[in-house]
Amino acid sequence: GAPRQSGTPGFQVARIEAHADLLEAARDDARLILSRDPELQSQRGEALRLLLYLFGRDEAVRLLRAG
Repeated sequence: GAPRQSGTPGFQVARIEAHADLLEAARDDARLILSRDPELQSQRGEALRLLLYLFGRDEAVRLLRAG
């Protein structure tokens, strides 16, 4: 990956075995947002789209829609 810039916060990586409940809740919340706002135009939808973009997971939207 790209080198970290000085002063930028690091991100702690979720571990499946330790964070399974949180990841499941996050996935369920994301699916709920997508079901109510498929184009992610609402404030929460835009926040979700931005978060996915920041994490480089644009494909996640398509995967969540596919179920």
